[in-house]
Amino acid sequence: MYKGYAGLSVHTQPWHDLLTVLAGSQYIRQGKGNGQRSCIQVEHYVISSGLKEIIEGTSISHKFKKIFACEFYYDDETKQAVWPITAVNYTNKTQFVYRINKGVLDVSNDEDLNRSMPDSVKRVPFTNMVYIGDGLSDVPCMKMMRAYGGQAIAVYQAMNKKGVEQLLRDGRVDYIFPADYREGTDLELTM
Repeated sequence: MYKGYAGLSVHTQPWHDLLTVLAGSQYIRQGKGNGQRSCIQVEHYVISSGLKEIIEGTSISHKFKKIFACEFYYDDETKQAVWPITAVNYTNKTQFVYRINKGVLDVSNDEDLNRSMPDSVKRVPFTNMVYIGDGLSDVPCMKMMRAYGGQAIAVYQAMNKKGVEQLLRDGRVDYIFPADYREGTDLELTM
């Protein structure tokens, strides 16, 4: 399997801007440090409808425990994409949140994912999760977080503020913040 695809321009992907901002901030490192001071283990995951190869190519990809994103199977000889291995969209993003909840991170392991499991033995309870979403494909996960006692945060660019304000009014998120992950911002202080 060939990993990577050199011909894509990452500058046109909106979520790439999010990852670039994170790469330039203390956000992830601070989150882990705050958890260590509180005697809890903090883990970061990415659930994206974008391409996994692009996310893995960012300077902060090693900071994530697991990246769930779209990926292709590449022919070993031709290096051409042959077939999608994983497709991630707004309806199945919730599956990946359940995988984190149950500790079933292998996307080929549907049997354990769908096996009944008492809440008391789930690896990461929903009440210990914070989901940060930056688009409409995140709304089902944010709504699910709220339903199961987790926290949901919608981040936005200035041009999208009205849409996320509606999410807050509708009770689909707990907080809304500008997509600014730098130290001292309201988002960073809330986290």
